[in-house]
Amino acid sequence: MRLGDHCKYFSWYDEEEGTKWQKRALLEAHDEIREKDRVIEQLQKTISPMRSDLANKQKVTEDDENEIVRKFEAFYV
Repeated sequence: MRLGDHCKYFSWYDEEEGTKWQKRALLEAHDEIREKDRVIEQLQKTISPMRSDLANKQKVTEDDENEIVRKFEAFYV
């Protein structure tokens, strides 16, 4: 049962279709989300060895940290 068929109180209507700027904004937001997902995935890959090292109680040196930062910058920047 649709409300508009049996009741005179409600009437359904569709506003005009979205404008070009709305479509563009949605596409840009989609691209931004995709990029952020890619960055999150790379960060998770970067963090994974660190978690493993921590689990094995190995001390991460400053050189190791710098190497991780360099790898991330090479990927992201």
